[in-house]
Amino acid sequence: SGAALTDIDAGREMLCQIDRLVREEREFILETTLSSKGYVRRILEWKSLNYDVGLNYWLHENVVLKADYQVQDNDNDRNQDGFNFGVGFHF
Repeated sequence: SGAALTDIDAGREMLCQIDRLVREEREFILETTLSSKGYVRRILEWKSLNYDVGLNYWLHENVVLKADYQVQDNDNDRNQDGFNFGVGFHF
């Protein structure tokens, strides 16, 4: 149907915009359900380009669990990359 084609076109346009932002080394936020494996290759690529990648999981409309992996720049040749975990509340 025409609506499905429009949804597909919108998805392709979004991916093109993300690719442009990555080429320009710009920051961006992407919200997705991660219902497919389609983003895995892109997320791994973004990590290799030193983007911070994180996940937010809404346990409840007022409570979010947050996790991300961050690459730490340091001058002492020690690997300080690591995971950050947190809980957020919305009042």
